[in-house]
Amino acid sequence: MTDQQDSATSKAQKLATQSRTSWLKQPPSKEGEVKAGSGKGANGNATSVPKALQSLRARLLVTIAAALSPVLVIAGWRAYLDSRNTIQDRQEELILASDNAIDWIEKSVASAESLLAIFSDDIAEDRCSETMARIKPVFPYVQNIVHYGVTGLAKCTARGEPGYEIQDRYWHAQLRDGRVTLRTGAFIGVESDEWSFASLHRLEDENGEFAGSASIGINIYRLMSAMPAPREQDDIEVALVDSDGNVFGSVRFQDGRALDVRKAVQSNETMLDVVDDNEGDPYDRVIRPIGEGGIYAMVSRPAPGIVSEFTLRPAVTIGLPILTFLLTLIAVWFAIEHLILKWFWPLRRMTAAYAVGKYDYTTDASFEEAPQEISKLSSILENMARRIGQRDEELHEAIAVRDAAVKEIHHRVKNNLQIVSSFVRLQMRPLEDTQARRVLGNVRNRIDALSIVHQTLYQHERLEYVQMRPFFDALLEHLQGALGIEEFGGRLRWNIAEVERVSDDAIPMALFVLEAITNSVKYALETGDGEEISVTLMEDGDDLFLSIQDDGKAGKVGESSSGLGSKLMTAFARQLSAELTQAVNEQGYHVELRIPPR
Repeated sequence: MTDQQDSATSKAQKLATQSRTSWLKQPPSKEGEVKAGSGKGANGNATSVPKALQSLRARLLVTIAAALSPVLVIAGWRAYLDSRNTIQDRQEELILASDNAIDWIEKSVASAESLLAIFSDDIAEDRCSETMARIKPVFPYVQNIVHYGVTGLAKCTARGEPGYEIQDRYWHAQLRDGRVTLRTGAFIGVESDEWSFASLHRLEDENGEFAGSASIGINIYRLMSAMPAPREQDDIEVALVDSDGNVFGSVRFQDGRALDVRKAVQSNETMLDVVDDNEGDPYDRVIRPIGEGGIYAMVSRPAPGIVSEFTLRPAVTIGLPILTFLLTLIAVWFAIEHLILKWFWPLRRMTAAYAVGKYDYTTDASFEEAPQEISKLSSILENMARRIGQRDEELHEAIAVRDAAVKEIHHRVKNNLQIVSSFVRLQMRPLEDTQARRVLGNVRNRIDALSIVHQTLYQHERLEYVQMRPFFDALLEHLQGALGIEEFGGRLRWNIAEVERVSDDAIPMALFVLEAITNSVKYALETGDGEEISVTLMEDGDDLFLSIQDDGKAGKVGESSSGLGSKLMTAFARQLSAELTQAVNEQGYHVELRIPPR
């Protein structure tokens, strides 16, 4: 080898070492990138990240959404509180109106009860008409003045004829049992067809015994017509209802059976209900008791629609944060697209080209307008690719020089082995001893087999691998003539698979086949006991299966000249880390070699 070839080989080894240490330990995939949506990480392992969250855009959006979610939670809670406050405000306005109405009615009824107490003695003396004439100018809502006796029958009445029974015997029993004043529920008066309620006052004799009751009836419609309108809002209506659902003084609710008054009566708290009026329009309604007589104040007003102060306040409270949230996500979406992903795709194509060795690849995109970090990254990648490309060219040049030198070595070794083979052939010519000629012939065949290995290596483009089919074709064709197989009337057949093997295995495999065929020629063909030798090389999984078979009947396992062939075959099998099997059966001599992968 020349000094120039030595220098080239040393340079190639140095560059190869630098390339291995400076490049990533993990080689890139054939495509130079991980396919989007493949569900695998950079090392090829399955990733636990869902497919929908594998993109950069999706992950950033999820991160920002998670960061903004407390704002939405707080806004939702605030909207809930605003909604409750809105309902409470609507209820309080109606309660305030009902308080004013109840106060006015209470004062009016209290005035009637005071007048009843003042004139109770006159009523007890059956002066009902005179008493009503004196009370009516002061209390114009009076419906009737009645004196009920001990038995509950009317003894005198300002209107109608006496003798009728009190409307509810329970009222009479209450007064008889000691109650001083009693307010009744609504009823239709006996002497008229108008709705009224009454206040009853217990009458006693000089001994303090129950002597009946004095009653002042209050006309509900007159009382309601005289009630002042609420000053807060003109759309508020105040009406009276009783425990049976009868409505008095309302133009909105005429059908008392449609009102769930019992629910309001049974509830300990004043609640805001939304009910439909006669026309089916929704109204806010509050029902509150007036005293203990079963009469209630019902205050109502139109329920706020979709667009109103009461609905807009909670809607704005939750709507503005949601709108801000959505606008933020949209802004982030476009920012990612125009600031990152727009430049990411050219970078991706660039790195994919670099990964497959296209270091001179240039993208059409200009990174001058890209963010500074991406622009610097593209410059770094381009400089890296340029330097790797230069080093790659130098490495290829050095490797080419090295390969040429190694091929030249194999060529010269082959030529030298042919010279040695020629010397042996010349040495054989004057010999008359058959055994000596056989020994030298075997030596020559071994030298020729080595020569064929070196010839195959320098003819093959990849020095580290040997194509088995052309290698064995050349070897077996040579052995067919060199061993005189056709001269003995025999045939050599072979079937070699298209496989590659590392060049280090070529020499022991060739010499093993040589020794096996030599053994078959000696014990099968020369004795006339056989006619055919077959050689088979095939793949069996990851292993190579090499078989030599003859049809001789008198061979001995492992015999060869001076026992050297058997020793060599065992040594070659051991060198290949292979499993050697030899057998003689009815079909002849059979030797197998199972060679594991390197």
